[in-house]
Amino acid sequence: MLEENVSASSALEKILKGPSRLECLIGASVYLAYAVMNMIGRKKFDQLLDPAMGQFH
Repeated sequence: MLEENVSASSALEKILKGPSRLECLIGASVYLAYAVMNMIGRKKFDQLLDPAMGQFH
């Protein structure tokens, strides 16, 4: 679930740049989401993810 007032694209970039990196995450899912974000753009990516529910529409 996303933190309040944090966009999906910002949260994804934070994961990629953060101290935990990908060692504790499922790397393939993160990279797939990152690729989708780059293909469709940050604005559309953020619209696809509902911040209140943390689920894709």
